[in-house]
Amino acid sequence: YHVLGIFPEDMWIPAPTVYRLWGALNPDLTETDCDDILNELDNLSLIERQQDADGIRMHDLLHDYNRNKLTTAKRYIPTHESFIGALGDKYALPDDYAWRNIGYHLLEAGQKDTLRGLIFDYAFLDAKLHATDPNAIIADCDLLPDDTTVTLVGDTVMLSSHIITNQKDQFS
Repeated sequence: YHVLGIFPEDMWIPAPTVYRLWGALNPDLTETDCDDILNELDNLSLIERQQDADGIRMHDLLHDYNRNKLTTAKRYIPTHESFIGALGDKYALPDDYAWRNIGYHLLEAGQKDTLRGLIFDYAFLDAKLHATDPNAIIADCDLLPDDTTVTLVGDTVMLSSHIITNQKDQFS
């Protein structure tokens, strides 16, 4: 339960994303096991389960508690690292959550240089744009506000977003 503290606060997290995290930490867990655990956590009001979209979220206090438990146990960064590893190839991420939040997880795992490298990697940006939209690239750039070169990339994407939103091939 505590490992759910790695996810961004105030966000619905898709259940398959939780399964991916838990599976990375305990390969013996099946999807059915994970679903049973989520149902039990929901019954205990430790999470809120969004049935129609199959997602979960936690109250801010529970989220902070879980994050604190991970940090105190020195498991916060290793849990992020395990999750990032479970996402697989950064150029072919498994779902929308992964594409939109890989930057957050890299930064939280202390992998700022990896995030910066991806922001300057055309193949990654092109794959991200085709999987999401310009706002997802801009959001990654916003994670590094003190890096003026990264800010220029974000500004450039923002200025061209009216074109590349509907004509993604214009990104090249």
